[in-house]
Amino acid sequence: MLPNFDRTYKYVYRDLYGDRKRYGIFAPGVDRFLLVDYEDIWLTLQTAEILSSKLPTVVFILSPGSAVVTNDNCMDYTVFNKTKVRVNNSPLVVSRQHPSVHFLGEHDFVTYAGVSEDYNNPDGLAILSRLKDYINFVHDMVYALNVTEILYNSREVSNFANSYLKKAWSNNFLTIADRSSLENGIFAELRHILYMCDTIQQAEERIIDVWKNHSTDQAFIMSGFYAMMKRDIPAELTHLVQMKPQNVSLGIF
Repeated sequence: MLPNFDRTYKYVYRDLYGDRKRYGIFAPGVDRFLLVDYEDIWLTLQTAEILSSKLPTVVFILSPGSAVVTNDNCMDYTVFNKTKVRVNNSPLVVSRQHPSVHFLGEHDFVTYAGVSEDYNNPDGLAILSRLKDYINFVHDMVYALNVTEILYNSREVSNFANSYLKKAWSNNFLTIADRSSLENGIFAELRHILYMCDTIQQAEERIIDVWKNHSTDQAFIMSGFYAMMKRDIPAELTHLVQMKPQNVSLGIF
């Protein structure tokens, strides 16, 4: 018997007509949307959490009437009446640093506002352009890291044990995040890099360093990561590919 999907929670993912909803990351300090995602609310929230090291963000489940907003034009759009939109009982304009998820209702209009006045000058426009590039980079990386972790990290035990097992049980066996020497695993370290860095170049250099210095038995995961991004393995890391078991294929798709 199929489960009954006529539940309130489905409206996080679909509208009344069954169409897929989209999710927007809004920055109260910039008074504009920074990103629109078309696929996954959880990874949108993870991107917002990473970006919160740079500026406060809020994730909105967008109403059907906001379909005009896309990831390409979102930095020209804002919430029309911010006095009525509340985040954890606070007005949107004073929402907290830690991002959270909220519905943007049918009557909470998204409206075109153009470039924010505070940034409508050559220096400001350059700042917004760099910010948007980094946001899109982070969002791509968030997707790639999560899919890589699911498909290629067969040694992930710690999250499972912490989520489902009693401590008395899990204390009796080794729980690890992966084969790396990092305390919380290589994926946690890569997300931390995205959280701490300010530019794409800085992040990519530190990511390469992590693979270099913590690559024991990790070449298979590293190859999977770059395959998810449809990018060649950086020249500095190609020697590590020789460590990958030759009888394992990356041809998943």
